[in-house]
Amino acid sequence: MDDLTRYAELNKHIASLETFFDLLRVISNHGLLSELKGASIGYMFSEMSENLEALKKLHEGTCKNPKEEKELSHYVSPF
Repeated sequence: MDDLTRYAELNKHIASLETFFDLLRVISNHGLLSELKGASIGYMFSEMSENLEALKKLHEGTCKNPKEEKELSHYVSPF
């Protein structure tokens, strides 16, 4: 997977997780948590879990080649 595709996938999953957390915050702030069915909450958390797992896999793929990072870290700016 090239860097641009990986970056797009990371952003997609992060945006999805942000949406889930925003939704939970609104539900909680308005006292609506008791109104939700257990199935709805279970679905939201399973979706969040899948997004987190995808982020972990993408992150591992990014950090898989430490030699590449090491080469980049040796660069010293002349300014």
